[in-house]
Amino acid sequence: MQYCVIYGWSSFDYSRIGLVKKNVCDHTKDQVLYQDNHYGSEMYFIAHPEAKSEDDGVLVSITYDGEKEKSYFVVIDALTFTEIDRAYLPHNIPWSAHGMHFPEAKWTLSQ
Repeated sequence: MQYCVIYGWSSFDYSRIGLVKKNVCDHTKDQVLYQDNHYGSEMYFIAHPEAKSEDDGVLVSITYDGEKEKSYFVVIDALTFTEIDRAYLPHNIPWSAHGMHFPEAKWTLSQ
């Protein structure tokens, strides 16, 4: 099976970040999901259990809404590359392309 779809994000400017669905086999199927003042991070793909195509599933990401100054968890339909729903979080999560490590964090669970 030939795989064609790649997901990521692209910075169009210092403060303009769009989520991207790139089809390396057919560039006419490329898509961008962009909203002013929203800063998405790396997406994670979750395949539908009975997937019919390579992109049959959902993408999940943490996004920062600059206007509301709040972070939210977003679920995106990977096939159509449209937002399904979002849930605003009780705490802001710092933006990161991949993830962040806080060495000063103290574990609260017993080791």
